[in-house]
Amino acid sequence: MLCDYDMARSKKGILFVSAASLAVLALWFFLAQNPHVEVWAKYRQIREGMSENEVSQLFGVPPGNYSAGRVAVCLTGQDEEFAAVDACSTKRVWVFDEGLFEIGFDDNLRLHKKAASANMSRPSVWSRLLHSLGL
Repeated sequence: MLCDYDMARSKKGILFVSAASLAVLALWFFLAQNPHVEVWAKYRQIREGMSENEVSQLFGVPPGNYSAGRVAVCLTGQDEEFAAVDACSTKRVWVFDEGLFEIGFDDNLRLHKKAASANMSRPSVWSRLLHSLGL
């Protein structure tokens, strides 16, 4: 038979395990969310003649590397698209967990060519946790 002390201790233990489980579940949910989940849909909205600022507004961030880990892209079959971007007078690059996005601008700083490749190496949960903590 449990005394009052043992029952209170047991309730505290159950409460602690429940709170810890809820925290782990919340952390898993947070890490499962991807802030750039719509990046491919946004990429499809990019049109010739847009400014760099318009492209940045569409992606939600300026050019840069926003991936949480290693990005491995496959350019096979896309050589011409990436070469066309490289030939532009100005090139900007966005890197997300979903892939690599290169945008080429003409002399008037208007979008002329674009190319993208999916990331073949999804970052681990651990890498995403460290990235979200700024480490």
